[in-house]
Formats: sequence, C-alpha cells, structure tokens
Amino acid sequence: SGERFVLAAEEVRRVVESMVQQGMGHPSFFEYIFAVGMVIFAAEKMEYAVLETGLGGRLDATNIVEGPILTVITSVSLEHTEILGGTIAEIAAEKAGIIKPGVPVVYDASLPEASKVIEERAYRQMCPNYPVFPDKVKILLNTGKKIAFSYESGYDGTVTKFEIPFGAPYQAENAAIALQAIRCLAQGEGIPEEAVRLGFAQVSWKGRMQEVSPGVYFDGAHNPDGIGKFLESVRKIADGPGILLFSMVKEKDYVHAARQLLCQGDWEEIIVTSVPGDRGAGSRRL
Repeated sequence: SGERFVLAAEEVRRVVESMVQQGMGHPSFFEYIFAVGMVIFAAEKMEYAVLETGLGGRLDATNIVEGPILTVITSVSLEHTEILGGTIAEIAAEKAGIIKPGVPVVYDASLPEASKVIEERAYRQMCPNYPVFPDKVKILLNTGKKIAFSYESGYDGTVTKFEIPFGAPYQAENAAIALQAIRCLAQGEGIPEEAVRLGFAQVSWKGRMQEVSPGVYFDGAHNPDGIGKFLESVRKIADGPGILLFSMVKEKDYVHAARQLLCQGDWEEIIVTSVPGDRGAGSRRL
C-alpha cells in the first residue's frame, strides 16, 4: 500500500541522513529504492523474494544478500559496456559475482564464452550448477498468442511440456530457465508441478512483445540482442509488413538499433517519436 511504502521510505530516509552526516555519501536512486523494498520484505515476512540486479552483479546493491537459496544468471549480451566491460567474458564475470559458496546456480548456456566464466566461478565456490541449453527447448506450437514447448533438463532425461501465453519465441527459453530454477527449489520447498503449469499459463510480462490491443505490440528492447529477439518475434507473429513506432533514450546505442531495424526488419511504414523528458533522444536526431 502507499502508506506502507511511505513508512518504509521514511525509515530509509532517516538512515540515509545519518550516513550523509557521517560523510558516507548519498545512495543512488536504485540503492535507495532497493533499501525501501528490503525494509518492506522484512516487515511482511516474505516467503520468497526475487531480487534482480540493477547493473552487472558483483558490485550491485542486491549482492549484499549473503545466503540466497538460489542464484540465476539469464542471457548475457553486450550492454553497459562502459561499466561492465567490452567482451561477453568480462560481462559474464561481473554477473557471476552474485554466485555464493555452495548456493546452486542456474544459468543460460547459450554462449560458450559466458558459460565458461560462470562454470569456473561455480566450481571455485563449490556450487551445484545447472546450465540451460537452447537446444533442450523445443517449440511445439506457436499461434502468435500462445507457445507450447518441451524442455529436457539433461540430468535425468525427463522431457516435460508446458504452455505460456506469449508469441515471442525467446520466452520459451526464458521459461526453461525459470523452470530449472523452480526444479532446484521444488523438492525442498514442496512445489507441485501442477502449480508450475498454472503459473506458466497465467503469467503476465509487460513490455516484452506485449499485445496492448489486437495486433498492436509493445516491446522495450534497447540493446542489439534485444532488438534481434524483437525482430525474430515480429517475423513469427506478423502476417506481413507492419508499422513500426520507434523511440529510444540518449544513453542507448540508438544508431546500431536503427541499423538493425532498417536492415533486418520488413516495415510498411516507420514512425519516429521521442521519449518524454530529458533522457529521450530527439525524434529529429533519430
């Protein structure tokens, strides 16, 4: 509730004021909101909290949690290179910084150079590791609104089938990572498979090929890998050339994104606009 949020924010504000008085510096917006969230989670005695890193992992605010029950590393791509490094291996090393001694790690094993870094870190920390390989995920049906897929975990050879309410093919790979994570927890936590099926069938994911009205999709892709996945999804879902409404913020590589969209996309028309506020790249520049 708004009231609960304000109470937590006030508690954090008092601590921040004390920190500043001691010369420790003011936390960033992300750090501030993360602290507010943790205060609320503690007060509400959350059973589970999924903490997504803000940037990288090794030096991220979320990495203060010393004893998570599981760590998950999703797909690694070239993003925030000015901070995280200019290669897949360097970025993977930053992300692998969330791995804790003895804590199971589930990870996307699409890129060998990223997998090698993650596996080495997991080995040094004596962590059980569970790679999710794309070729273990088979799309059985894609109607543009629903995907049926199978996933072979590779550990016991079991193949299971699930449905998700999305048309974007990459969501099947995301679902496989989530499924592997759940399986790491299921035995100890007593999560029945029927609950997992129901969860997948009802999941909502805003901003990722989200159908906001019939035939109109919204997608927040903002890096080369994301734009590539967006274009792949459009080809699967669209019957023919579509209309693209495009905008980006200044700090993203909108030049590369525009090249991808122009060279790899098939559009009847492109409409360029600008994101409101100081961060938006001007429509004339785009």
